[in-house]
Amino acid sequence: MNHLRLRLVHPRCLPLARPNSSFSTCIPHHNITQKYGEKLKQRAQETGAKDVYELRERVQRELEAEKARQKAEDVTLKSNQSVNNTPRGNSPPASAVKARKDSSPIKPLDTIINLSKLLSSSPPLTPAQLGALWGAYHARKEGVLCAVVPLDIYGQLLDRARQYGQFVVPLPRGGKLAEDGKEAEGGTEMFFIEWAVHHSPTLPNPNVDELGLPIFQPTESPTLKGSNPPIMTLLFTPLQEYKHRQSFAAPHLALTLYTDLAATHGVVLLRGDITPAQSGDGRWLLGQEEAQALVVAMQKFYLPGTGGGVKEREELLKCFHERPEEFKWERLLELSDIGIKL
Repeated sequence: MNHLRLRLVHPRCLPLARPNSSFSTCIPHHNITQKYGEKLKQRAQETGAKDVYELRERVQRELEAEKARQKAEDVTLKSNQSVNNTPRGNSPPASAVKARKDSSPIKPLDTIINLSKLLSSSPPLTPAQLGALWGAYHARKEGVLCAVVPLDIYGQLLDRARQYGQFVVPLPRGGKLAEDGKEAEGGTEMFFIEWAVHHSPTLPNPNVDELGLPIFQPTESPTLKGSNPPIMTLLFTPLQEYKHRQSFAAPHLALTLYTDLAATHGVVLLRGDITPAQSGDGRWLLGQEEAQALVVAMQKFYLPGTGGGVKEREELLKCFHERPEEFKWERLLELSDIGIKL
């Protein structure tokens, strides 16, 4: 099945992650000031700055102001769209569960890894090297999943998520299964999943740093292959909690699929964040294996692949949206193959 191709791994079991490895040791560092000293001094004089450091501060302030302006425009745009898209009348929703009103906030990829250093590496990183860095970064982090998704597989996920934005998947907990499949009576807990398609990241410029200043020109730049597809997020929320609290229900697991490097490296970086317990004692709402089991369960219906049960899973996913009154919970348990306890 296609779901095996995602290679979702436990961060601590990643063989390429070493205790002393770090991102900075994998990417060559270049002294920007030495190489472009004269140009930067000339630019500082033209703008009235005292020196290069003041020039950097000015550029930083300008970038922050521009980001604030864009953020304000985005908030205004979303507010207008929310007003325009407000449903009129009392017509019930087509899907089995109402869409939640909030969305999972996206942590920018460049706040997780240094995209400028990554893109300026020479020769460019291969998808395998990029995956190793992604895994090494998350190797010591608690409550996090990571994976590298091939671009063709991501395309399938994107198409299916746009068509079927919501579904339910079971999580085995051990014990006796509920007869109707609706309640989590020790054996199985149902999770409501919801996709959100966001913006498409702009194509990266490997020739400037975070401040927009020129950096070392690599001998071999990454080859751009079209534009980046949209970023997607996926929330996993216990179904019973979602029924009671709707948009106020807290997801137990949030996946973000970053497409910032899709055009340059042909892969999508997946990061899953498990919600910490409110007790604040270092525990999480899901265990690592439970979170992985939820992702695999999702793939069985959104990446059915080939083999037995493919058409049945596709039909059940379609039934959930188009004929919710015919949806069978028993059939969901059968097609999810959850006979093995965690």
